Amino acid sequence: MNLLRFEIGHRGLVRCGTFLLACLLGGLGCGVDETDVCVASKISCGVGGSGGTDSFRDGGGGTDGSVVGADPVTQAILDAIGSSTQVAFTVIENGPVVTTTDGAVVADCPQSTGGFCLDAKITLKNTGATWNATGWAIYYSGIRKVVSVSNPEFTITHINGDLHKIEPTASFTGFAAGQTKEIGFKTQFWMMAETDVMPRFYAAAPGLMPRVITNTDTEELSTFVAPFTTRNQTQRFPSDQSVIETAATRYATNAGVADRGGAAVAAEVVPTPQHVTPGGGSLSLSSGITFAVTDISPEALAFVKARLTALGVDIKASGGVEVRRARRSRGVLWTDDADRSYSRRFLKQQDRSPAQGRLRRAPLQLPRSAARSRPQLSRRRRGAQGHRSDGRLQAECAPSALER
Repeated sequence: MNLLRFEIGHRGLVRCGTFLLACLLGGLGCGVDETDVCVASKISCGVGGSGGTDSFRDGGGGTDGSVVGADPVTQAILDAIGSSTQVAFTVIENGPVVTTTDGAVVADCPQSTGGFCLDAKITLKNTGATWNATGWAIYYSGIRKVVSVSNPEFTITHINGDLHKIEPTASFTGFAAGQTKEIGFKTQFWMMAETDVMPRFYAAAPGLMPRVITNTDTEELSTFVAPFTTRNQTQRFPSDQSVIETAATRYATNAGVADRGGAAVAAEVVPTPQHVTPGGGSLSLSSGITFAVTDISPEALAFVKARLTALGVDIKASGGVEVRRARRSRGVLWTDDADRSYSRRFLKQQDRSPAQGRLRRAPLQLPRSAARSRPQLSRRRRGAQGHRSDGRLQAECAPSALER
């Protein structure tokens, strides 16, 4: 038996010794109260008769799930988990298989998955000081439900939706400085790209402030998600013929596309308009661009200038090709002849406000039959009208869509 150390309060040695003996016999817990503390190296005292079965297991615990040598988690430890734990997420393979004794190749998946699962691991590395505590959990979003865990020191529990939590078990022995532990697990179905992994794992405990694990607090998933480079990682199952697009595969796909030249695409507009009437001539931007607009937000204008500068276009305060805000036909973009006729009648019924230089909201008087006969409005028209309770259409034109 390992050496026992006793710290006795004013209640005396006899009472503490009595409870220690009961503990060793598989009876009650060691701690009596605030003044009677019995600390035993490598001895765990369970609650109830079954606690003695794991009493001498190094790192074991009793039936209450306690961890030997571990204290309840504190805010300082939770802070350390957030700042000093390095998380790495690795998909080992989708659709793992094994060969049976008779030579058959079968899926190496839990029965609950129906033969479709993935093999993965989460690696936790402690880059800080040694710590050992209970009562904490690491939460993360996983798009695939975890169905089995191979490391006896941890459990992974599916909570709801894609939310999971990692918790220490009674076998947890804490983290030494610089120690790394791998949590192998299997989930339903497959994961084929690093974007299937969600960022911002966080540590939490009852009554304490949760802490985001720093190295997962990013949109750059490659900082903690291992790359998907093998066919076992990028196919859903062994016979899957899906191809994950890369720059190389896209180049190969479009290798036969010829350069049509500038003249051939001069009148092309993306997205494609319904009607295009191309003009003649050409416009050179070699002299730069000068913006002559006052009704666009400074932020939007700064974004456009930055983008054009990145494309090699010179932005000038004066002397360049002048750019003005496009003036649409009285705030209306026609989509077809019926819309054109309808919009003309609509504009005649509006009252223009001289003070604001904008069209004010006014009802468009259409009979119920007309309202019913035009149920399919274009997307732009739907955004500019609404039905009144009497079945007529109410014009609701946003000022930004109208001519000043």
